[in-house]
Amino acid sequence: MSLAIPAGQASAQDPEVVEGVVSDMGMSREQNLRHNAIAGVLSIKAEIGTPRLMQVDTLEITNFEEEYHGDWYNTSNESTSVKTKVENMRRGLEEEERDPTREYKVATALVHLMVTDRTVRKIPDGAMVLCGNLNKVTASFVGEIKSEAFNYCKNLVEVALPNTKRVGWSAFADCWELRRVTLPPDANISREAFSCCLSLEVLAAAAGFEVNTGDKCDPLDSDFDPDSDSDSDAEAALYYNKLNDPTVGIAHYLLWRNASDSALKECKYTFALMFKLCEIDDKDKSYMQPRATPNDPIMQFLVERGEGGVARTVLSFMRGEEKGKGDLRRATKAELLAVGLELKVLREVYNSRNKEFWGVQVDDNGEVCVIRN
Repeated sequence: MSLAIPAGQASAQDPEVVEGVVSDMGMSREQNLRHNAIAGVLSIKAEIGTPRLMQVDTLEITNFEEEYHGDWYNTSNESTSVKTKVENMRRGLEEEERDPTREYKVATALVHLMVTDRTVRKIPDGAMVLCGNLNKVTASFVGEIKSEAFNYCKNLVEVALPNTKRVGWSAFADCWELRRVTLPPDANISREAFSCCLSLEVLAAAAGFEVNTGDKCDPLDSDFDPDSDSDSDAEAALYYNKLNDPTVGIAHYLLWRNASDSALKECKYTFALMFKLCEIDDKDKSYMQPRATPNDPIMQFLVERGEGGVARTVLSFMRGEEKGKGDLRRATKAELLAVGLELKVLREVYNSRNKEFWGVQVDDNGEVCVIRN
C-alpha cells in the first residue's frame, strides 16, 4: 500500500498508516554489521567539529555505465565510483585523514549530485552512506532508493525525487541537516527511512504533524533477545525501547509540504496571469490602462496595494494556508533549535546527536541540561 497525501493530519495509530505507509522491512546480517560499524565512529566524528564547507560544486551523471562503470561505491575500485568522486571534490593532502570505516573525517565541498541518466532507475544499498560532501541530490528518473542509500550524509540538505515510488529502510537516517524532500504522492516510505533526521523532526512538528508516534525502531541484531540475561542484550533492549521512529509523521509532513508547494506555484502562476490581464506595473501605476474595469473585484484587490505592494499582498494572502508555525525550511539552525525546544522535539536518548548537531543536551522532559561551549 502506498502513502497518499492526507487531507488532514493522519493518526499515527491508524492501522492503515502504520501497516500501509511504513512497510515492515527487517535488517539483514550485512546491514547489521554495516550499521554497527557506522555507529562505532560517531563519537570519533563528533570530536572533529564543524566540517569546513568551502565550495559549492555540481556533479552531473549523464552516462552512468560509461563514466562510473555502474559503481556507486566499489571498495575494490574506488577511483571509478560516484561516492569517491563526490568525496574527492576539492580535497587536498591535509584533508585525507580517514576514520576506522575508511570515511573521510573532513568535508571539503558542498556537492549537488544530479542524476540525469534515464537508465538509472534505482540507487542501491549504502550507495552514498557517510558521504560528508553531499549537499543536494536531484534524481528525476530514479524510481527506488534502497536501504541506507544516503545514511549519515550529515550535510545533505535537499533531495528532489519526483518519480521515486519506494524509499527503503533507513535510506535517509541520520541526515541531520535534511530539510527539503520532494516525493510523489504515491511514494511508499519504509520503516526508519527518516529516523534521526533532526531538522525534519522539528519542521514536521512545527507544521502540526506528530513525530513522537510511539513507533519504536527495530533492534539492530536479528538474534536480539529482549528477555536475555546477558548485559549486552539487556542494554540493547533498554536503548531500543526508548528510540522513536518519526518516519510516519515526517512522511505525512513531506507529502503535505510537496502538495502545498505545488499549489503555491499554481497560485503564483494564476496571479501572474491576473497581473498581465490588468496590465499592472508594481513600480509604475501609470503604465498603460488596465483592461479590467475599476469596479471589478479582482481589479480592486490588485489596485488597492497594501504596504509593500501587490506582490506582498498576494503572498500574504497565500500564506494563510500555512499550518502551525509556518514554513521554517529557511530558518537558521538556532531558530529551528528554539522551536524544537519549545515543542519538546529533542529527546534525551539522542543526546550524543543533539550535542554534536544542536550544541545542547536535554533531560527526559526535553529541557536543556548541558550547553556546549
